[in-house]
Amino acid sequence: MHLTLDQAPAVTEVTDEIAQQVADAIGEHFRAQPDYAPQVMHADWDGGGGRVIVWLHGLTDWAYLAGDGGISEDLPDVYEPVPLPAGVWVEPVNPQALRVLPTV
Repeated sequence: MHLTLDQAPAVTEVTDEIAQQVADAIGEHFRAQPDYAPQVMHADWDGGGGRVIVWLHGLTDWAYLAGDGGISEDLPDVYEPVPLPAGVWVEPVNPQALRVLPTV
């Protein structure tokens, strides 16, 4: 079954499962090595909301590219935004970490 955005269930909290889906999507999108994939941090990692994903082995600016796409400082490739599960959005914490937040 394929849901449209208005039919997708509302996300009120980013669970570990949702955060892992985003981390997996980031790893696939930017071709992470399996042993050096993006990691989901504990919910209280920095006292902010949502969950934080850290990836020290990716492009130096992957966190900015994940949400909006663009051109990396490392490679001249143009990157599309990472496909995200319905009901969440991401914001960079720094070039190698981003926060996953609910849209509501």
